[in-house]
Amino acid sequence: MVNSTFSHSSNEMKKLPVNSEIPDITLIESDSPLTLHPLITNHLLLLLLSTSCDVCADALEALDDYTHHNPSLNVIILIDTTQENLDIIQQAFEGRASVFKYSIQDMVKHLQSYSVPWGYAIDASGKILSSQNVGSPNLLKETCQPIIPYFTGIHEA
Repeated sequence: MVNSTFSHSSNEMKKLPVNSEIPDITLIESDSPLTLHPLITNHLLLLLLSTSCDVCADALEALDDYTHHNPSLNVIILIDTTQENLDIIQQAFEGRASVFKYSIQDMVKHLQSYSVPWGYAIDASGKILSSQNVGSPNLLKETCQPIIPYFTGIHEA
């Protein structure tokens, strides 16, 4: 059951602010845990999604198209889902995005994210450059705007 304070596609709740550092969250628990910061290259697009969210399906479709056109985009998807759905999404984005199962509760606790779909554009130092809803192709492109030079080599004026 989703926490009653959690919503799908709300911009009203507090988020990690732009210009703050993204926390080095644990993605895989083990003797040698995998954390977020080592996966940041010169940029990162971090998406928070859930398979219980209709708008998140739209966000996944937009990301699918965007990553086909921008194959050097460094993407991590954190998704609240079943293991079966996780396997399907990992296969669909193989070679274009790293996909990790991450609960809604952990999104709230560790990333102050009370809504999905949400995206963060992050620079090499872990600083958040943009933060917003990514429920449509245009919103996804807006979120990526500050990191475009890092994965396209094109510097816009």
